[in-house]
Amino acid sequence: MHRAEMLALGALVFLLPISMAHLPISVRTTEFTGIYQGLHESDISIVYPILGLPAFLPPGSDLHLGVLLRKQVPGEWRVEISIRGERLQLAVSNVSLDDGITTLTTTIPVDAVHGLYDVEVRKGEVRDVERHALSVGDLKDRLTLVHITDTHMDAGSFRDRTARRVIHSIDVINLIHPDLVVITGDITTGPPVVKEDARNFAELIVHNLQAPIYFTPGNHDARLPSDPGVGYYAFMNPYPDYAFTFGPVRFISLDHRWEMVGGGALRSSFTQEQLDFLGDELSGTDMKLTTVMFHDHWCAFGIQDYDFTLALAGHNHNNLAYRLQGGSILLVTGAPPRTDDMIRVIEFGQDRILSCSYHPGDLAPATPTRLVEIEVCPPTGARCYQRLEVRNGLVTGLNASWTFALENPGPGWEPLVIGGSLDDVHSTPETCYYRACFDLPPISDRAVECINMIPGTENAAGELRMMIEDSAHLVDSQSSMLDSQDSPWLELGEMLSGQLASARDDLDAAGRALDEGNWTRAGILYSRAVDVHVPIQRMLQGIQEAKEEIAIHRELGYDTTVIDRWIEEALVLLEAQGLHPSLMDTRQENPTPVGWTMRILELDETAWELADQLGRLNRSIAGALAEGDSVGPARAELERAVEWFHMGYLDISERSLNRIRSNYPSLFAAEPRAVLVLSLILVLRCLVNRHRLRGKHSPFERSRSPRSWPSCNR
Repeated sequence: MHRAEMLALGALVFLLPISMAHLPISVRTTEFTGIYQGLHESDISIVYPILGLPAFLPPGSDLHLGVLLRKQVPGEWRVEISIRGERLQLAVSNVSLDDGITTLTTTIPVDAVHGLYDVEVRKGEVRDVERHALSVGDLKDRLTLVHITDTHMDAGSFRDRTARRVIHSIDVINLIHPDLVVITGDITTGPPVVKEDARNFAELIVHNLQAPIYFTPGNHDARLPSDPGVGYYAFMNPYPDYAFTFGPVRFISLDHRWEMVGGGALRSSFTQEQLDFLGDELSGTDMKLTTVMFHDHWCAFGIQDYDFTLALAGHNHNNLAYRLQGGSILLVTGAPPRTDDMIRVIEFGQDRILSCSYHPGDLAPATPTRLVEIEVCPPTGARCYQRLEVRNGLVTGLNASWTFALENPGPGWEPLVIGGSLDDVHSTPETCYYRACFDLPPISDRAVECINMIPGTENAAGELRMMIEDSAHLVDSQSSMLDSQDSPWLELGEMLSGQLASARDDLDAAGRALDEGNWTRAGILYSRAVDVHVPIQRMLQGIQEAKEEIAIHRELGYDTTVIDRWIEEALVLLEAQGLHPSLMDTRQENPTPVGWTMRILELDETAWELADQLGRLNRSIAGALAEGDSVGPARAELERAVEWFHMGYLDISERSLNRIRSNYPSLFAAEPRAVLVLSLILVLRCLVNRHRLRGKHSPFERSRSPRSWPSCNR
């Protein structure tokens, strides 16, 4: 939807009386409800619960949904919630229309598993979906909240250091497993929040959080005088000011106004309508704990006469704490680049704050997430075994949990957690999710393993024996190939042979354990052996296919010098670190052996052409330097272009190449006609070779799944 269209819809909303009276939230104004689209545009919009204002309910509770219809749509109402691929149809027990909002009432099943659900509403053939809009769980004696702010994640930051720190903080939050997360603004750099930035932020950050999230906008999200903030209100949360209850705490979120003052500075303040809304919410609740959320911490000094318990804010990018005049506490959580301590963990009891700072006695410090190191092996594509390694460098302990996702082995098998306790199991036809809980003492290392191939029946034990034998044959085959004198993997043979020998020993021990009736030990040994030889299989398969792809393009006349470096990097990593499962990460942005080879396999022709130009230019510059030509600046620019290419920024790399072309045209000499004719002959010849090579059967099982490297598409 274009910005002008959203503004037009926003103007129409003032003509539509919209009421939220039948929903379990309070909102001061619904002026932006009509432009709300979320991340799924249609003629129907869920306006509660949503990604930025989810519902928290125990199993068996009534769920009230607010829906806005933009035009008359025929058909029956249907509601569905889903978690990890499992979909639950909910019967609609009541439908009411009040001042433009349709309220649907349904009931959460009493046996619904705990966790975050997507919510889908259909009317006829029209539907809307809200990701992570419903949190199902039971209230505990303590309420744990994590506050983060000022992530500034826009299209230009998804690969930089800030993004990596934010993503790591998300992993730490999931390790802590809080009841809710509060984000107080500047989620992107804007303004305005464009849809693509909102979508990227949601997919990279929000959808990876395993807790419900409540948003408050900041000055970069909305509310500059030159921009009405339709991006934020259209895609993240349509309510500038709202209130909700979570456990023992009443939360009130306010989007203060911004105005330009002398020198182009911004000044924030609350309007009288917002102050009235705050006063009504505080006086109308009988809850002992109240928390106010907003972006600019200076606004707290304008409401310090109000009776609330806690205020959460950001904007300053530092960790700060103030005791306000009325006795309330103001906490400001930091953000890059001023600090890496970018999450604040707050614990509420039934009638008081139990803790809100990393250092007892000093309210300001937040949790230094950089001191918590998390490694999951293998990080993706786990089958029957996964290992979590955590190094807690904090001087405080953590009550931690982690959810392992393993392939569903089918009936007859049982899970086992080593180093923790199994707290929750949720199975789908393809995947089983195991939540393990464990204590993480101060300044300590902890390893937690999850296995789901422990035989629970005689039939499963017999199946495990066959799997052990099959794996042993595969390991023997891999070892023979690596030891062969004509093996293309001689440079890896010595290193990998030792790891394969260790896996073979584990498989032999697993067989003996089965003979002795020790099914648990047999399952553990088999799973650990699979964790070694399957990554080796994937690694060798990936390198082999990558080398074939390079050979194809080399025969087509491409200069592959730049791409050859990726194979070299993969081999260097393997020789330096061995085949640790963490090196098998298939995410393209990670510098792992699989990461390098997957990049080669997913390059499109545009990327190959750019790599060819970079390689040819490198030869031209080397020749010019040998003849004494002054092309030093071109060489420096080329080095930068190659580095941008390696990092995946093809558009920036091409701009660097074009600058060299403009300043040093002689380095880009046209090829003679004879060479072009020869190239055409090579193309015809290599099309046949491409078909021949890609039709060959690999000695390794093909295990690569299609993935994309988005940076390849300019």
